[in-house]
Amino acid sequence: MNEARRTHIRSIALDRDVRFLLHFTQAANLTGVVKHGLWPRRDLAAADHLAYASDYGRLDGNKDAVSVSILCVSEPRFAGGEEERRDLAPHFPTDREAEVQVFQRIEADHIPGAIVGQPGLAEPVRATLKWLSGRLRQVEFQDFGLV
Repeated sequence: MNEARRTHIRSIALDRDVRFLLHFTQAANLTGVVKHGLWPRRDLAAADHLAYASDYGRLDGNKDAVSVSILCVSEPRFAGGEEERRDLAPHFPTDREAEVQVFQRIEADHIPGAIVGQPGLAEPVRATLKWLSGRLRQVEFQDFGLV
């Protein structure tokens, strides 16, 4: 992707207050993600990298992209007032369709941290993320109510 296009996409994200893109995966995949980054399934299969997928039956059938979710609030949805937000944590996306398909690999050094759904995973995930060079990655626990 050329620099002009990258800059344009970045400016749109900033204008819309998109702060993070989230990739949901199983904890068992973290070592591979830290070592290789995030790869489309097509690339994982071709390289014979072991990865555990939770959505083998993706409706779009797309194996050529890394799926990430946008972390931002859909302001029009909440134009009615703050009381409509009372049960929603401020960092949760409000639009279940807020997904981006990235048609290339995402390097591991672009990973700023992790949110884990089980308190016992925080320390092992933090230790694994320390393998990445550069800044210290933040790891947080969030009870998603799934387990």
